[in-house]
This record gives sequence, C-alpha cells and structure tokens, in this order.
Amino acid sequence: MTGYIPRWKTQRLRLVLEAMPVAVLTGMRQVGKTTLLRQEFPDWTYYDLDDPDVYLMAREQGRRLLAAPRVVLDEVQKMPELLNLTKVMVDQGKVERVILSGSANLLLMGKVTESLAGRAGYVELQPMTWREAQRLPPTKMIETLLQGGLPDASDRPATPSEGHDLFYLWRGMLPPLLRFHPGQEALVREWWRGYLRTYLERDLRSLSAVTSLPDFRRTMMWVAAATGSPLNEAHLSRELGLARTTVHRWLNLMEVSGVLHRIPGYFSSPTKRLRKRPKVYFSDSGLSMAAAGIPSPGQVQKKGLVGPVLETYVAHALRVYAEMLAPSAYVYYWQAVQRYEIDFLLEWNGHLLPVEVKARTEVQYRDFRSIEAFRKRFPQAKAGVVIYMGTELRAFGPDLWALPWWWL
Repeated sequence: MTGYIPRWKTQRLRLVLEAMPVAVLTGMRQVGKTTLLRQEFPDWTYYDLDDPDVYLMAREQGRRLLAAPRVVLDEVQKMPELLNLTKVMVDQGKVERVILSGSANLLLMGKVTESLAGRAGYVELQPMTWREAQRLPPTKMIETLLQGGLPDASDRPATPSEGHDLFYLWRGMLPPLLRFHPGQEALVREWWRGYLRTYLERDLRSLSAVTSLPDFRRTMMWVAAATGSPLNEAHLSRELGLARTTVHRWLNLMEVSGVLHRIPGYFSSPTKRLRKRPKVYFSDSGLSMAAAGIPSPGQVQKKGLVGPVLETYVAHALRVYAEMLAPSAYVYYWQAVQRYEIDFLLEWNGHLLPVEVKARTEVQYRDFRSIEAFRKRFPQAKAGVVIYMGTELRAFGPDLWALPWWWL
C-alpha cells in the first residue's frame, strides 16, 4: 500500500485549531506527524527544527519563524524556548494560528503547559490501527457497545492474509512499516534496528542526558518483556541492578518520548485510582517486540508472547478510539481482590465497557467470566467484549461479543 493514508486524528486537530490559537501535535518518532502536517496543511508556513539552518535562525531570530499568519514548527522539543516566544507572539496578535509538533510529549515536559495555558489544545498521533491502515473510517462499534447497542456485523475491514496475524502484530503499525509483508521479516528487523539506534543515540540525548545507553537499552528490554503487567519500579530496579531513581527517570523519558504509556487501575473512587499501580505498554506492538529482541513472528509464538503482543496492540487501538470519542473516553484496567481481572476498561459518559483479550482463534462462554463478574458489580457496563484472533464477530448472548482484533 503506497501513498498518503489520511489520518483519523486530522479532524480532531482541525477542531482544536478552531477553538484555540495553538495546537500541539505529539507522537513517537515515525508515527506520521510531519506527513500529516505537509499533506493536510500545505498552505501553512512550515519550519522543521531538524534542519540546521532553521535551527540556527530560530536560535538567533526566533521571531522571524512566527512572522506568517499560520505557522507549523516541527520538532519543537529541540528548542523549548520557542514555546514562550509562541505565547508572546500569540498574545500580541502577531500570529493567528500555530501548530507545534514534536516527537516528545510536550504535555509531559516541564513548564510547557504553564507556558501555553489557555492557548493550546493537545492532540497525540498514535500508530495506525488495522482499519486506519486500510483507509477505512473508525468503526462505531466501540461507541455502540458502550451504550449497550448491537454492533453492525457489516462493518468489517479486510482480514489479514490468512495465517499471518502474528506477522502484522510483530511488525507493528507505524506508517513506514506498512509496505512490509509476510516474507519480508529481514527488512522489518533492519528497519527496527535503525529506529532503535536513532531513538537511543539521538532522540533521548535531545531530551535528557542518559549516562549509560546500554543500561537504558536493557531497561527497555525488561519493560518490553513485562508489557501489560502492573509497574513495580522497586522490583525493576533490583532486577536491573540500577538505582530506583534512575529507573524512574528513564521510564519517564520513555513516556515523554512517546514510546511508552501507562494505563491506570480502575476504582469507582478517583482518589483510589491514583494509588493503583499502572500497567505499562509500548505504544506500538512492533516496538515492544523489537525492544524485547524478538527477531521473527515464529519466536513470538515460541517464547509465549502471543498474548502480550496482542494485548499491546489492543491497548494502542483502544487509546486511539477513546480519544476519537466526544468527549474523550478513559482507558483503565480492573483487578478485583478475588480472582477476577479485566484487561481493559473504557469509561465514557457514565458508561463502562469491559474488554478482555484472548490470544486464541476460538472463544468460549467461560472467557466472559471476569466480564460478567464486573458487570454484576458495575451495572453501568451494558455490554462486554472479548477481543481474539479469530475471524468472525460472534455473539454470546444479547450483550456479550467476541471481536477479531483487526476490526479495530
């Protein structure tokens, strides 16, 4: 598949620009930010801080970058002082609209929200879902299920080539990867090798001093191996033989640079949610496998990582859909004191949707046991979903559904 694939978040970005003078577009490296901006905003004045000449001009004559009515500043995390200048120029009416873009999550960077408070809206661009890569609009199924409606069985995308689900989950869904297909595993490995090297040697150093890249790489491998598990920084620091403060700082760096996100535990009381350990996921299933050093789809299966790689994809897809809803939904996980656990929980407009992930091609009614236990406790959950590696949308009652992962 070649050519520009329209991104779902474009509409959200345009909406932010109607409401605010500044839009902040973030996302991990190679997620497609620059392509989106050049394709969707061709008439805007565009500056890329990756360009040495632009960087020098920004350093010496920053106001020249904001002299046009509508300006895009890409890779703006390389010069955070431009944020204060943007605030001044907007307040003085010297520039009408500005898009700030970067491979760092500017919302998590110190003093950024303070600089742009009341002036900026934030949009995170994530890796594509299967549907988005097929140039299809978002499915309405998530919103329908949250409200207890019946999913539309005709809303079906093209299936992955038979028997190759694992390849696509192992490969990942960043736009440059979409050109690689089963049989091209060596090319995928080389692509990820270059990606990780650039991330470690360039992106990280532009954000913060990392004293030991080998130790940082080892931390990434451990986190990748523990994807989907509650984060215990003390245990992780002991296993790695590193100071807990170092591990804490490096996890924050991974989050700021967009490669890692945390999903909090769900309690009916918001204050209790703050005390629940979050689960951690890499932002792309292919990145999690590359960081863990898994060289092929066959090794995913051999090492028992089919469940984690599928769960990583579902975590990413649900975050995409949660942010597409109006208002945005929240993604949690749920674990009862007893044996019941829900992999993901969407909360939206007073509705709850429990989602379980099963790395199997068949689903049985017993796979909904935790979902049913959750729904007895929380009647706001009008339906439940098991996402699996099968090929059909299946009903297990009027409000229990098994959904193939590639429908998302």
